[in-house]
Order: sequence, then structure tokens, then C-alpha cells
Amino acid sequence: MPSVGFVEGLPRAAPAFDRLLDRLAGLGNPEDSLAARLVRAEIDNAALLLSQLENGSVDYDGDASDWLLTLVTAAAVRIDAVSTPDADGGPAGFGGGFWDTSIGLRYLRELDTAADRGVPTRRLFVLDHPHADPGFERIRDDQRTHRVASSRSCGASPRRRG
Repeated sequence: MPSVGFVEGLPRAAPAFDRLLDRLAGLGNPEDSLAARLVRAEIDNAALLLSQLENGSVDYDGDASDWLLTLVTAAAVRIDAVSTPDADGGPAGFGGGFWDTSIGLRYLRELDTAADRGVPTRRLFVLDHPHADPGFERIRDDQRTHRVASSRSCGASPRRRG
């Protein structure tokens, strides 16, 4: 387990930890308040994330746009991503899904900014059938515009496998 000295040795992280501790102290000691339960849940989530990062793979089931954007901002080497119609698509393929939302467009801009920092993005689109719909081609063109290298694979989406 890292020591306090280890945390203090992280120059960019130390101010964030100081702010966290100051805010925690400001909550007082309402052991079972909503604020205390929320803080515990967020700390548990951060601990799980760190554990997954130690193991080399992070899975997140849920809608966490801030988490997604922070992950892109924090990336320093490369971003590898997978898109499926189930996760990112709309009613008929990829068109009208995640990539057409404000968070999807913001995510693409952040990927472009990551490319400015020298952090490339590779995305694998997993398609349900070999003939891509026009929505997919537009989404793939948008990805290219934001310097995302993409490829596609045909087969059942991981969620649909039995």
C-alpha cells in the first residue's frame, strides 16, 4: 500500500488530494448522511478504477460522460476503443446514436485534442453485417476528420453473443 510520502511525491496530484481532504473536512462527521455515502461510493469507484488500471484493463458499465472525457484527457500514449451498434448505435445501425449526441461530438473534439498532444486513437467498429449502413459511413468519416484511425470487423456484437 502506498505511503503518504508516495502521494506527496506526485506533484500534479498533491493539490487535488489537498482539495479533496479540505472538502472532506468541511463535511464534518455526519457518518450516515447522503454526502458521506456519496463520497464513500465515489472513493470506492476510484479505488476500483485504480485496481483495474493495475491489471491493465478498465471496464465501465454506465453512462459517465465526464469519466469518458477525463479518460481521453489523461491518456498519454494511445487510445484503443471499440464501438458496437449496441453501445454506440441508434435505432438502425450507427446513425442516430452516441456519435450524433452532444457528448459524442465533444468526445470526438477531445480525441482531436489528444492527437494534438501526440496521443493517437484507434477505433474498431464491430458491425452486425458486412454491408455498412450510410449512417456508419458518415460516422466513420467524422472519426477520420478528428484523426481517429478506424477499422471494422463483421460479426455479432459482443453483447449479442450467446
